[in-house]
Amino acid sequence: MKKVILYFLLLLSPICVISQTWGNVGAGLGNLCLDMHQFHSRLYAIRSSYIDYWENNTWTSIPSITGPPSLYAIMDYNDTLYCAGWDSYPVTVVYKFDGTNWLATGGPNGQFNHIDGAEIRALCKYNNKLIAAGYFLNINSKFVYNIAAWDGIKWDSLGGGLLNTSVVGTVRNLCVHNNTLFAAGDFTRSNNDPSPKYVAQWNGSAWKSVSPSYVFKTPGYKPMVSFNNRLIIANVWDTINSIPMKGITAWDGTSFTSMGNSLFYDAQIGFGGSISKFWVFNNELFCGATVSSLSPDGYDSVVLKWTGTNWVQIGNDFNYAIFSLADYNNELYACGGFTSCGGINTSRIAKTSLVIGIKEIDKESSFNMYPNPTNGKLHIENEGLTRICLTDCLGQIVYVLNDPIKKQEIDLSFLSSGIYYLKAENAEGQKCFKVLKE
Repeated sequence: MKKVILYFLLLLSPICVISQTWGNVGAGLGNLCLDMHQFHSRLYAIRSSYIDYWENNTWTSIPSITGPPSLYAIMDYNDTLYCAGWDSYPVTVVYKFDGTNWLATGGPNGQFNHIDGAEIRALCKYNNKLIAAGYFLNINSKFVYNIAAWDGIKWDSLGGGLLNTSVVGTVRNLCVHNNTLFAAGDFTRSNNDPSPKYVAQWNGSAWKSVSPSYVFKTPGYKPMVSFNNRLIIANVWDTINSIPMKGITAWDGTSFTSMGNSLFYDAQIGFGGSISKFWVFNNELFCGATVSSLSPDGYDSVVLKWTGTNWVQIGNDFNYAIFSLADYNNELYACGGFTSCGGINTSRIAKTSLVIGIKEIDKESSFNMYPNPTNGKLHIENEGLTRICLTDCLGQIVYVLNDPIKKQEIDLSFLSSGIYYLKAENAEGQKCFKVLKE
């Protein structure tokens, strides 16, 4: 039954594939990579308690941090590199790099505490301050409740913080949109105000709900990004004004609209949701995600690009979760727990040189392809196609047909069973689709 459902999703899904190759980044990284950040002329990557940077096609390690078994976030502030994560129980700190060593911010007065063990999950810059969010009650006995601000000298609270009824309520994600700080996570209140629930905005003196007319329904990991004058929020499965958000919602300051897809799903994969990270590169929106698939484990880890109307896949599937995205030297990077992509060794980190400006075939163009999955014969009905090209998961071309007729039948019986990528081209552009050969 699951296989039938997934076939149906493959046929209906507006996610198609842009033929693109993900390549390795040197020898890669030895541990799973949770975050990346470009600082000066280097791309920094964090893995466990180690920090490496990529520059001039070479990986270089900088001194590791003594103590924390796992780092979660890295950011620059005031021309200094900062990182944070989970440190020695029950405290943790935010570290800054002086060029030689990692130092604890605030010294002995900068310890984040929680009786169950403090964690810092996210860092961002806002209003000339460094914001740290996660799972902590106080800093040096001052209660801050899961979110705090660093001015370069000391840590301070942001209003009443964000917590829930049991005084936990991890803050998992941060974002600055239209000069406003937004936070997302497991919290259900600030002080005694229940309106900032799961997603909240800071108005300069207090935490408030994103919309005065709507309160989010579910907690969890919700990546956010500012894009095209809208706040994009991921892993939102709510139905708002009778419209299912299907995993991604966009807030324009007045109303919510869906940017989701039926292949996104609410699952505890990676950081705890289908979408793990947004990234804006060359004025285009990308995300790392896990989507329903025909693979034995039921999902694929992919990088997607928003076209303005739907999501398209960039390159092949990764063999494990993607945790973060970044750009460096005009290339898009992905990192996570994966070790390969489309048969290419990509140990925890991969990159691709995106071809900018290639149009997609208008979604209204007449194009129909069936049956999919296919045992061999594939029928393509089209208007004005100039070329059909089929590639395997390694990007190798296995079939090409120039100037196909309006109702074209192609025989794929010579191919082995598996997933292939069909690129349909016309004078205006191109579009790619997954094809399953049984």
